[in-house]
Amino acid sequence: MLTIYDRRIQRERNSSCGGLMATITQAQLLLLVFLLLLQAPGHLVSAALGGEIAFFNTTQMTPGVTHRQNVCDRYDEFRKGNVELKDALEGIQLHVLMGAYVGAYFNYDESTGIHPDNPGLAALLMDELGRRGKFTWRDTFGVFYDPGQYGESWTDVLLWGVDTYDINVDWWAKNLQRMNLGVAFLNEWYDSSIILITKETSTEISDEINFWNWLRPYDWRVWLLTLFTILLSGLVSQLLEWLGGEYNGCDDCSFWEWFGRNFYLSAINFTQVYEFTPKTFASRLFGISMAL
Repeated sequence: MLTIYDRRIQRERNSSCGGLMATITQAQLLLLVFLLLLQAPGHLVSAALGGEIAFFNTTQMTPGVTHRQNVCDRYDEFRKGNVELKDALEGIQLHVLMGAYVGAYFNYDESTGIHPDNPGLAALLMDELGRRGKFTWRDTFGVFYDPGQYGESWTDVLLWGVDTYDINVDWWAKNLQRMNLGVAFLNEWYDSSIILITKETSTEISDEINFWNWLRPYDWRVWLLTLFTILLSGLVSQLLEWLGGEYNGCDDCSFWEWFGRNFYLSAINFTQVYEFTPKTFASRLFGISMAL
């Protein structure tokens, strides 16, 4: 899932804006969700041509640096009813942190910038949000890379990102540790749950008894193969006995009666009841294979 994060900053609660800034953080997040759900276009729109280079070059995990913006005035206008929620971010240049590591949903190169034809899913979502909310982000973004090269964890880079930028856009996992640390999560835009769907067909319910229902578990081809296997097993067993010198496997019976007996025993073996009594070594081996 692709999730956008923001965080309440304790120092903002102690500033002149006080608890208002903490509330604004949540308002920004709710606004982004609202913009996504406001309409359902047939495709995502990317107005920029690509090639934008990251505006912020702050070294990853650098403490004490912030690019966060004060939007108290916008929140006041929304609270007073002077502006609709969907227009609260109109004209602002959001300071966004985007993941640009290998495998990220953001196709970015340090020398060529954002890919013009395939910017990545994260960029497409931000472009669509910007189109609906009338704000921009491509000229005021920063990037982060795999935190392993800095000896940090993904949670560390997540917390640093939301402390330093307005929002942190990437693929993140929601867990209690991050929530307890103050990270606010948006609702997922995509549900990747495994759902089995089948087309409902109407069937007529009848009280009539169908005596051929016992054939329904298998296709006719399976039944035909089963019958062929039973017949072939009886023939092979009889052939092995005959090659071993046991020309007639039963006393006072003809060759065809002997074959009929083997066919019957092979059919019984199909029901997991083994009744063969082989007399030669080869037929005994074959009998073991049938019993298994």
